[in-house]
Amino acid sequence: MSGAEWKAITNACIRNGFELVDYEWLVQKTFTPRQINRMTSIKGDVLVTFKKSSTFVVEEHKSDIEVKHIFVGLVEEWLLEKGS
Repeated sequence: MSGAEWKAITNACIRNGFELVDYEWLVQKTFTPRQINRMTSIKGDVLVTFKKSSTFVVEEHKSDIEVKHIFVGLVEEWLLEKGS
């Protein structure tokens, strides 16, 4: 998935009152030769779970930087709570 697709999904979740519940990195068991030979190749997936908030308030449109800060903040909070 491209950065633009992640941005669209994240913005849609925020605008529609979803909150981050869980975030998990799923590592592949085996890698393709391309993944092995390239350091920047993705070697897993991210499982992100959102939940519809019961106290939904319509949010204004967020800039890319604002969305990134919100998402990173939520992931950091989750990591602290889960004791990564």
